[in-house]
Amino acid sequence: AFLLQLGDLIQGDCCDRELHYKMLVEAEKACRKGFGDLEFRMVCGNHDIREMVTKDGAAAFDEWYRKPSVWSAAEGPDVWIFVDFTRPDVDALFAALKASEGCRHLFLASHAPISPSDNWGFYWFLLGDEPRLDEVRRRLRRELVRRNAIVLAGHVHCTSLMEWKTSEGTLTQFIA
Repeated sequence: AFLLQLGDLIQGDCCDRELHYKMLVEAEKACRKGFGDLEFRMVCGNHDIREMVTKDGAAAFDEWYRKPSVWSAAEGPDVWIFVDFTRPDVDALFAALKASEGCRHLFLASHAPISPSDNWGFYWFLLGDEPRLDEVRRRLRRELVRRNAIVLAGHVHCTSLMEWKTSEGTLTQFIA
């Protein structure tokens, strides 16, 4: 139904906004080769907005891929929720979860995983590790477990599969 990219489409680290924008456009073209007119859906990765000189990488990304920080799409009886982990809107995320109630399968796509899963010391995960967000993270995980959600992520540059099974349900996280 669509082509999914889980962030870090580009390396970033370029010198200006125009070049950053061009890198995004060219990388998308390369991804699309062989996939015809499938819709291109992605979540923002840290490298997609990382720009070393003028710090305009985020502006270039937003100009190229105009989506809110949380958005969703139904695919038949399933719902996909896409989250920009660099600026997650918690209220919009919980509203999307509520709106998707009753769907067959719930998929959440975020560049950062829902649960820390790397061993390099980069503990970047959805909603981060700020103590003030502890209860919000617990609430989100409970909701995803209850819904037997499938989380698709990138970021840690290694493939992994995690299933968290509880009496309330299962949370499956696949990192590509």
